[in-house]
Amino acid sequence: MKGFISAALWCVVVTPLAVHGKTPEQIFQDVSRSIVTIQAFDATDNVISMGSGVVTAPDTVITNCHVIEGGQRLSVTSGGVTQKGVVRVADVDRDLCELTVAGLQAPRVSLYTGRLRVGQRVYAIGAPEGLDLTISEGLVSSIREMEGALFIQTSAPISSGSSGGGLFDVEGRLVGLTAFILAEGQNLNFALPASWITELAARSGSQLT
Repeated sequence: MKGFISAALWCVVVTPLAVHGKTPEQIFQDVSRSIVTIQAFDATDNVISMGSGVVTAPDTVITNCHVIEGGQRLSVTSGGVTQKGVVRVADVDRDLCELTVAGLQAPRVSLYTGRLRVGQRVYAIGAPEGLDLTISEGLVSSIREMEGALFIQTSAPISSGSSGGGLFDVEGRLVGLTAFILAEGQNLNFALPASWITELAARSGSQLT
């Protein structure tokens, strides 16, 4: 009986660890090298916008189109190294753009395109207000339909500069791309679902202005 109780207690201790997934520290260590900072410059080489991006394939970065809109030159910084970014695919309707960064030395993230659960824990990593590689924690607050599309509403805080950054689940998989906030409320943050990334090539063709 004593041995049975000990085994039962052991199960109680061990099982939640498997359910809860990785710690925030582990997630940051796993995915932070896949998050980049993006700057867009005008014709006179002045910075006109700044945001974040996520490495999804070799030499490939995904970001929001509004981060790079109007940019005559794009720079992508990863691991302290700044390189040139070139727009390869643009889906302006979904505010999703793909950049080519030749020779980019950064690992790609794992995508999760399955169903998200309201209340599940998520982590946003990006460059809010230019503070690169900032991690914040929150929940999936809702899956919200807006203008005929489904967006991820999250309580993970984001700010200007977070656009194009990653939203990750407790396994460190990319579930969304942080995109915008509703300034009229408090902590009303939204991300584009990661499934849109897999559809980007098929929907390409719209041009940035």
